[in-house]
Amino acid sequence: MVEGKSIEDQTDEFNKITDDLENVDVKMEEEDQAVILLSALPKSYEHFVGAMLYGREQSLTLEEVQEALNSKELKKKFEVIEESDREGLVA
Repeated sequence: MVEGKSIEDQTDEFNKITDDLENVDVKMEEEDQAVILLSALPKSYEHFVGAMLYGREQSLTLEEVQEALNSKELKKKFEVIEESDREGLVA
């Protein structure tokens, strides 16, 4: 995964790759898929990865990782909107 490209697009690509692997009978445990996805994230997600991996008592699911990534992306979008709204009030 690369910086600057939307996480949604990149997780879609990841899902396509895992689907393609399944279609040729390569089976991966869901927790392995989650860890691979976390490992592929750009460096700017380093703290996110740490938060997802460490301090957990239960196994990690791919769905949990993708939901957390989507939440993080939505939060970032709202922060950008709020910041631009504040700038508009100052101008």
